[in-house]
Amino acid sequence: MATFDPAHDIPDLNGKVILLTGGTAGLGCETLLTVAAHGPSKLFFTGRNSQAAEMTITQLKQTAPNVAVKFLRCDHASLASVQQTARSVLAETERLDIVFCVAGIMALPPGLTEDGYEVCPY
Repeated sequence: MATFDPAHDIPDLNGKVILLTGGTAGLGCETLLTVAAHGPSKLFFTGRNSQAAEMTITQLKQTAPNVAVKFLRCDHASLASVQQTARSVLAETERLDIVFCVAGIMALPPGLTEDGYEVCPY
């Protein structure tokens, strides 16, 4: 059986620019904390909840005080919001070395986004 220990098996991320979607809670937040411990130069993360993002940033600053962190409010159910977030990332960096797509929804009734796409949270 394969084993994976993030503390030892994730390589040094010095100089890397990372974007993670859905970093305000759960798996996304834990991924940010784990990755930050390996020293990337910049972490961008998205989410809908600015208050939760502030708590995540506080945790990140305790874990990795030298890592630059930027929260980008983004509703992934809105193409306009996603486009604005993409523009913000492009305005701040010339490259992304790693992208984690963790954003998701759950415990909501089925419906349509403002763009007319189906939301099926299960």
